[in-house]
Amino acid sequence: MASQTFAARSVPETAGPPTDLQATGADLRRVEFPTGVWGYERHAVDAYVARVGGFVDEAVTLRRPDGAVRDALARVGEETGAVLQRATEVAEDITARSQTQADDRLARAEREATAIREAAEAQARELDAEIAHLWRERSRLLGEMERIAEELAALAKDADRRFPLPERREAVVEDATAEHHGEAPGATAAYPVPQPGDEAALEDDAGHSGPEGLQDDDFDEEDFALDEDDEDEDPVRHGEVPASAELQITRVLPRVPHD
Repeated sequence: MASQTFAARSVPETAGPPTDLQATGADLRRVEFPTGVWGYERHAVDAYVARVGGFVDEAVTLRRPDGAVRDALARVGEETGAVLQRATEVAEDITARSQTQADDRLARAEREATAIREAAEAQARELDAEIAHLWRERSRLLGEMERIAEELAALAKDADRRFPLPERREAVVEDATAEHHGEAPGATAAYPVPQPGDEAALEDDAGHSGPEGLQDDDFDEEDFALDEDDEDEDPVRHGEVPASAELQITRVLPRVPHD
């Protein structure tokens, strides 16, 4: 029994645990422990486990600032940079599209405003022209009304001269008879204007028996003639009727012989 234990203890170790500077993952997996009578050496195993724990602690401590944190920061930085780059590109694209849309809307608004202004100016010109036309038409109508009023006044005056009222006929006949005899108007007796049914009185005053007793020499051609100058002149247009254009009632009466 003692010999076996001595023999087991005297067996040289084929491989010991790796040193701190040589330890790698593969070395840790290939490690071999010496055997004893009752199995592996307990002290060797405990020592190895302790060394491995130290390696793990050192690895975690050393890699945290230099490795994991740096890698994490690198990954975060890359992702952040990509996100920022993408955000910048998206912002630039949105800004460009917004600027384009704003320019298009501004140009369209300017075109619409120009069209509205031109339409308003054209309508204003049309209204001004229509107002000017209405003023000209108003002036023309007023002038036409004045002309018509003057013509009506002239016609009324001419009608009053040609066809006086009954109370004025006697005075007209008196003035015409006086002018015919070379006397002043109103110096001779007035000849009454015959009324319907007074043919007999007219025949007695004239000294004739009737119309058939009238002779050609009782009338002059000038009794029924109008002045040539009056034919070319429109008495109505000038607002007056020339005296020579009036047909005197007394000129158609027969001449009364002098005593």
